[in-house]
Amino acid sequence: MMRNNLTDGTHRTVEFLRREIPARVHRYFPDLSRHVRIELLHRGRPVVRKHSVLFEISVFDLSRRTTKGMFIKIPKRASETAVRGIHQTLVDLYAFSTQLPQELNVVRPLDCLPELRAIVTERVDGESLNYLVRGSPRDVNHSNILQNCGRFLRAYHDGMGQITWEADFADEFWNQCLGYMKDLEDDGVGEEERQQILAGFIKGTGKLRNRIPICLTAKDYNVRNIVVRGKEIFFIDVTEPRRKTTYDDVAAFLNSLTMLFWKTPWFFFGIVPPATLAERFLEGYFAGTIPLNLVSLFCAKSLCHRWHRALTSLSM
Repeated sequence: MMRNNLTDGTHRTVEFLRREIPARVHRYFPDLSRHVRIELLHRGRPVVRKHSVLFEISVFDLSRRTTKGMFIKIPKRASETAVRGIHQTLVDLYAFSTQLPQELNVVRPLDCLPELRAIVTERVDGESLNYLVRGSPRDVNHSNILQNCGRFLRAYHDGMGQITWEADFADEFWNQCLGYMKDLEDDGVGEEERQQILAGFIKGTGKLRNRIPICLTAKDYNVRNIVVRGKEIFFIDVTEPRRKTTYDDVAAFLNSLTMLFWKTPWFFFGIVPPATLAERFLEGYFAGTIPLNLVSLFCAKSLCHRWHRALTSLSM
């Protein structure tokens, strides 16, 4: 019987993992005993996401009655060179995290598998921040977690982001905004709505004539990529570093928090996370005065991009 491409790819991947993982597992986890049982596809099948496929593997130590876990992530459109670069970024970030306070962590990278164009990381037994906040948005314990998320991002920018300062970012920002306006027009957003958005951008662009911090940042710092274990947070996913403003990362995280209830029934009841969670994140990131005008400006730009993506997906 013929298999479709996804099934063929999954079959070949599983065969590769079945052959290679037993030979590597003691290198990944040196403290394991010799008596182990390996369970491929821990949840029965891989998790297929928009940009990647995720395999979860569990390793049971039969002598010590402990369990280790790992994830095999295969980005769908990444070249072998790009995957190697992402893996190296994760290795560097993990090494950097060992210098941070104990509650700020990065998932441990285990390997890079060029044959699969895949990255292997250790599984962190905890709860994803998006599910944690969505499940109990008014839990006061979340405030400290959000503050730590801000602290981690600031430490990353200061320690690995190679921050430089650009004296005039306004023109670049304005060109990006005009591109988003054209996208929204193509998607059928009305003239009045577009003019209101544009007026806000015009007002805000003038504030960018001052020096703006630019850095190399591995994007995707959002609530879906933070795992919480007790008082600890773990950043679990990166992409290749890109040159962006530090405000882009701040805005991306805040918008991911704002959008927690999108695609859920609660969205239609106007349920959103408490504003105090965003405030605690900003307090963790900014040591002093919080430049809310600039943060709001970049949040608006980021949301325009997300609106365009959402409208595009709905029209397909």
